[in-house]
Amino acid sequence: MNQEFTMASLQQVLDYDNARVLNKFRTMYSVSQDEVQEIFTEMKKWLWLSAQRKASVRNGQLKDFGTLVIHTGMVIIDELWHTFILHTQDYTDFCNRYFGFYIHHSPGSPDFLPQSDEKNREQLNYIWDLLGGETLVRWYEEYPVRYSPEILLGLIRQPVFGRPCEVVV
Repeated sequence: MNQEFTMASLQQVLDYDNARVLNKFRTMYSVSQDEVQEIFTEMKKWLWLSAQRKASVRNGQLKDFGTLVIHTGMVIIDELWHTFILHTQDYTDFCNRYFGFYIHHSPGSPDFLPQSDEKNREQLNYIWDLLGGETLVRWYEEYPVRYSPEILLGLIRQPVFGRPCEVVV
């Protein structure tokens, strides 16, 4: 039997919580509980946006403008995504439950070619259309300042060995 899958709404995705992922992130980075919750919300928006784009291209509702790119200023979202992916069962279940498919991650590499200005505009317009101006400001103006590479390096905690990763005191 072939049942058609309906992708979850943005609100359903935003309602998802995973304390283990958030706690693990806080063992790696010196951020508050409120900060990690905010970053997790933004990461879920990114994943929903990516899934929405793929589904819209697949069913012909959207011209394929290429892969969505996490720009340098959004690195904090990417870091939390890495943490989520490492919780393989949770991440796989999340993707399948909310999107109907797994969202793969492809890390940047030395041969990565930046998007053209046109592709960047299309991505920004797509974000604006689906998530609004507040998200654009957070991702492209606030986060590059709040979580610049220099600041992010200062937030990295020393690794703690010999106790479970999920424990945050």
